[in-house]
Amino acid sequence: MNRSIQRAVGRLSLLDRRAIVKLLAAGLSVAVLVGCGAAAASAAKEVAMPKPNYVKTNGIRMAVYEQGEGTAVVLCHGFPELAYSWRHQLPALAEAGYHVLAPDQRGYGLTDRPEEV
Repeated sequence: MNRSIQRAVGRLSLLDRRAIVKLLAAGLSVAVLVGCGAAAASAAKEVAMPKPNYVKTNGIRMAVYEQGEGTAVVLCHGFPELAYSWRHQLPALAEAGYHVLAPDQRGYGLTDRPEEV
């Protein structure tokens, strides 16, 4: 794993790291992009989000927006953003041949928060 990926993965929560490890264990190639989606988004036209799929993990129900097929690319939003921040990147990456996943992080958007929080 190269240093930039190690740094990006180091910034993810334990929940996110476990999800990535599960994807890798399933034999999928995973690229991780971490940052502010809204800053990178084009202000051009409004793009609709796909309907979320829900994954039960670590005692919560997580909303994950998916689009495309191919190598998995996981887009992780930062504070105080939502997966919606990646609305412009989802179709572009899917069109480029990637399986794009944009989860709402714990406690954000349609994803549950842990009871302890």
